[in-house]
Amino acid sequence: MSIVAGPRIRKFARPESFFSPYWDTYAHFVDSYSLQSSSQESYSSRKVGGEIGFAIGVEYFSTRWPFSVGAHTNVARLTVVHVSDKSGYTSLSSARSRVSSGTLFNSVIALSPSLQVRVYF
Repeated sequence: MSIVAGPRIRKFARPESFFSPYWDTYAHFVDSYSLQSSSQESYSSRKVGGEIGFAIGVEYFSTRWPFSVGAHTNVARLTVVHVSDKSGYTSLSSARSRVSSGTLFNSVIALSPSLQVRVYF
């Protein structure tokens, strides 16, 4: 299960036009939890931290209806999360467990294009 929440600030280059390029920046809170288990093994992982990024796009605004169509791509992001991992193994004769934690820094510069339809109300 993952939760990503936070503001995104968008600046349009031509806000009065029907077709406008834009750029935006964002800062998000990130919380992710995963759990895997079987009859002899178990594994859980939790990541909590933040992410900041930069994106660009173009948007066409409809004049008759309250929606728009846009092409959007993230360009760069930096993620910093605290990671906690727990794993365990049990058998008839023994049981072992391992716990590890640390801070993960991840930066990405890449395009990830998407087409979006947005409804405004």
